[in-house]
Amino acid sequence: MKTVQQNGRIGTQYEVEVAGLDEFVRLLELKAKEPSIAKQSLPRRAVCVAEMRDTRSGELGIACVKRYVRAGFVWGEDLITLILVSSRGYEHPDPAEVRKLEGKLAGLADAVREAIQGGLDDAGAADEFPLIRGFVRAATHVRDERG
Repeated sequence: MKTVQQNGRIGTQYEVEVAGLDEFVRLLELKAKEPSIAKQSLPRRAVCVAEMRDTRSGELGIACVKRYVRAGFVWGEDLITLILVSSRGYEHPDPAEVRKLEGKLAGLADAVREAIQGGLDDAGAADEFPLIRGFVRAATHVRDERG
């Protein structure tokens, strides 16, 4: 939970991680039915999908890499997100293996984008919600309560 100060008012902001792609699309379709969507700024209307990689140094200097797709959209003051992991584990720097894992990640990202686009099309809101490659991060004026 984060405390948000915007336009002189203080409120709370949550990041809600949904259980799966179907739930993510269902919530997006519900948001599309809100009457004030067209008046919102681009970051508040856009759906962002990003291919992400986290790398840590593992045992004996072998990299531990997590590849995942993260999708998100803003609903009111909250961020609705979805994370789907395509691979996680120790990797040797074998170019063929890396290409295979990168291909798997790209395939998952494409499947997520297609499902989201299909949900927007079904809701008749594809024109109002641009699908962006990338991810919206919290603004600098947001302060995390945990310190």
